[in-house]
Amino acid sequence: KTAPLLYRDLHASLNRTVARVGAQRCWATTAEAAQPSTPTFRGYAELLYSGALTAEQIADIYAAASSSKCGPRLLVLGSPALRGAALSTPAAAGLAYGLLQADMADEFLLHYLATSAHAYTRGTHTAPESSDVTDRDTPATAYTAAGEVLAPTYLKWMLCFEEPETRTLWLAKATPRGWLAAGEAPIVAANLTTRYGRVSYTITAPAATEGGNYTVRANVTLPPSFATSPPDGGVRLRLRAPSGRLSSVSVGGASWAAFSAAEETVDVPAAKLTAALLRDGLPRIVATFA
Repeated sequence: KTAPLLYRDLHASLNRTVARVGAQRCWATTAEAAQPSTPTFRGYAELLYSGALTAEQIADIYAAASSSKCGPRLLVLGSPALRGAALSTPAAAGLAYGLLQADMADEFLLHYLATSAHAYTRGTHTAPESSDVTDRDTPATAYTAAGEVLAPTYLKWMLCFEEPETRTLWLAKATPRGWLAAGEAPIVAANLTTRYGRVSYTITAPAATEGGNYTVRANVTLPPSFATSPPDGGVRLRLRAPSGRLSSVSVGGASWAAFSAAEETVDVPAAKLTAALLRDGLPRIVATFA
């Protein structure tokens, strides 16, 4: 009963501090009348990590921080930066979560690539607090545990993401499109942790077409508990193919109408997560792209 009231008050507060610069909406990083004299992205990251922003607000924050319409530019290569080019790993915590919640998969992947390629010590998985993206020979600042966990956490969310508002369990929500090029090695995810139990899946795009069409095969393994206590929003398997449009899906050898060509998803509502489907259907998903 309390949560909806907090949600209402949160957005009432946000709406009192939003400003407009032309068509751009500028959201404040704090509720204070006087904003920080040296703004960073960290306040926005904390807002994004709350799971309580709308997709429109998330898109606004990303667009404004990627330019200088609302103040200093705070994102470089889609990642929080200090002094124009120093990628900041502590300030990033929460950005990727918001981008995935708003289904901004390409923006998520840009941030993931920039962070893993440029924000870590070269040749290791050790993360400094910040590093200069324009000159990697510039000494980085001290080690930070907050940056250390970014890349592995992003990998987990890319493969398995729990949407907080609808309680939907997403599988492969933001995998790079090239991973499903025909003949590429399968995407294999094993024992991913969720609040509903561990899940595993394999997604394969065979090199040989079937009937002249590009086809993707998936084997999804869910624990038996999904049949009795499923996610309220069901399960959505995304197939981010490099080209083509999702035209038909079969599950367990039978035609499956619950898919979205626009969102590239095979959808399994909570009511359809039966023991029989978990056993005989989800391990045999075939998607055809026209």
